[in-house]
Amino acid sequence: MNESKELTEREIDAIVTAQVDDPEAWEQAIHVRPRRAHLHPSRMKLAARFFVLSVLNRLGADAAVMVGPRDDVDIAVIGKNGQTITVDVKVVVGSTRWHVERVREQPGHFLVFVCFVGDVHDPEATPEVYIVSSEQLAGYVARSPSSELSLAELGRELRAPEAWHRLLAPATAA
Repeated sequence: MNESKELTEREIDAIVTAQVDDPEAWEQAIHVRPRRAHLHPSRMKLAARFFVLSVLNRLGADAAVMVGPRDDVDIAVIGKNGQTITVDVKVVVGSTRWHVERVREQPGHFLVFVCFVGDVHDPEATPEVYIVSSEQLAGYVARSPSSELSLAELGRELRAPEAWHRLLAPATAA
């Protein structure tokens, strides 16, 4: 009967070290493609909120993430005159088409659409951003009754792409 002796870790290390430069000692290498992590919608929403907050803070705004019962207020911006602007961040992944939702039309309330149209796994990919007041959006939705809107078209008509200045101005000037 042939009994095999179990090797110690030190013996295994010695064998591997001795054969490290001998390609004949090794089997064919296998290549496993890394699996992309599934992006949960709540994580994308969080990423979009903090992206907007980051830009606002870099522009010198006094902005903070809001936590509370209101689903349509993600960020509050306090203007130099003490007025508050509220922001509802919407995230769109893979396109610039938005499935229309009810919009709370109120002065000083804005919607910021953060569109991850490129590879969302690429940290260097910058999202497209469209910024509109709730009044502008409500009017646009009323004129374009559809269950889905092209944010690129909305952006052209309402001059919304990268319109960060709207969130920095007093609420009455929006």
